[in-house]
Amino acid sequence: MKHIWLLAAVIMLFSCTYEESKYRVYYHGNGSTGGDVPKDSKYYSSGETATLLDRGNLVKNDYTFLGWRYYDTMYYVGDKITIRYDDINVYAAWDDGYDSPFSFTVDNGEVTITRYNEQNTSTITIPETLQSKPVTAIDNNVFSNLSISAVSLPKNLKNIGIGAFANNRITQLIIPDSVESIGLGAFRNNSLKKVTFGTGIDTIAPYSFANNLLTDITIPANILTVEAGAFNDNTLDMVIIGAGVDIKNDTSMGLYGDSFLSYYSPAKLAGIYIYIGSDTWERH
Repeated sequence: MKHIWLLAAVIMLFSCTYEESKYRVYYHGNGSTGGDVPKDSKYYSSGETATLLDRGNLVKNDYTFLGWRYYDTMYYVGDKITIRYDDINVYAAWDDGYDSPFSFTVDNGEVTITRYNEQNTSTITIPETLQSKPVTAIDNNVFSNLSISAVSLPKNLKNIGIGAFANNRITQLIIPDSVESIGLGAFRNNSLKKVTFGTGIDTIAPYSFANNLLTDITIPANILTVEAGAFNDNTLDMVIIGAGVDIKNDTSMGLYGDSFLSYYSPAKLAGIYIYIGSDTWERH
């Protein structure tokens, strides 16, 4: 009996004194020259996630704030970071050449991104400016083969290079109105289910969206030409298209492209074209 009472006392003492460890997320300016670092007042348990805060009024001269770095990983505002068994310290990343995930060149006051320096980022937000100048171009193959699942393109972007985002896992894409050209195979071999075209582009380049998961596509009136292989290896069964679009060949419009051409090309009428099987389309 004595041992039982002793064991019960130990259990009660342990339960009274044990308290689950709590952790904090601390933000650091990393060379900031003005403003205040954001403060997260919440205490987290191991296994919880914290949503990374915006920079608020934090600045570093005229440099652009890009996100938060935790060891070798770049996180963006709104990303979630998992708490383990210690406090988290994140550091502001600036486009000052020291800690930027983007390498770039500046020509005539406009920025071309030439390299992406991260390896483990599944979501990428391309900044609107770097060193206070608009990002207008992405060079060839910059973001290819990185296992990216989501990308946000900047509103001033004009040109997307050859194979720029090829061989990733991107599922949705919004192309800004500012984009004027998309290079050959720029988004080939992804997992795209939805693409929204902006108003600035007039040609869909060869194989730019080949080998994706698209089943329907809207080709707006500003697009005049769909080049060979543009949607090759997509099972397009609904196409919303304007009048007079120059479709180069059957590989332009996916697996049913041959039969689509036979329905669309003679008169090139605008409409909603739906594939109903047996090489047959209906226009609505």
